[in-house]
Amino acid sequence: MTRTGPALATLALLLIPFSAPAIDPGTARGEVRIGGESVPLKHAYAHLHVSDRRSGIAKPLRIVIAEREVPQSALAGVGELPVVRMAAEGKVRGLLVQVDPDDRESAAITLLYGPADRMPPRTAPGARHALRKLSIAHNRVQGEVEIVGSGPAAPRAASRIAFSAPLFQSSPRSK
Repeated sequence: MTRTGPALATLALLLIPFSAPAIDPGTARGEVRIGGESVPLKHAYAHLHVSDRRSGIAKPLRIVIAEREVPQSALAGVGELPVVRMAAEGKVRGLLVQVDPDDRESAAITLLYGPADRMPPRTAPGARHALRKLSIAHNRVQGEVEIVGSGPAAPRAASRIAFSAPLFQSSPRSK
């Protein structure tokens, strides 16, 4: 009996493609109208910054619904988010939704668009109650965004978008 049998079996196992389970990407269905242009939104991202309870500072759940892929890290941080800078540079268009998971009735919705529109990102008027069917479960965020508004902060913006995104979290650094 030869020893090539077990060696060949081992080699065969190594040649079988192995695919590790990956986090499924976030998706969106819908479009936003900005200044008369329809922008299809296909990508969704969600990030929750777990704040230090001692500070008393609430950190919102952030959801980006965009026309193109953006790095997950663009939703992280304190202060101006990288995704807002990306929009101002014309690198991404879409929506940034910020909501307190404990108060889902009120959401701040920012239209992300850049210099081609000659306006920086702005909070959409009438955004209160624009977040519908928000569900946060099993490390996933799903829902719908509906905005109808016009004015200086939202040049003829209208949208209805369904989204589903994996939820990423960050926590404060321990000292």
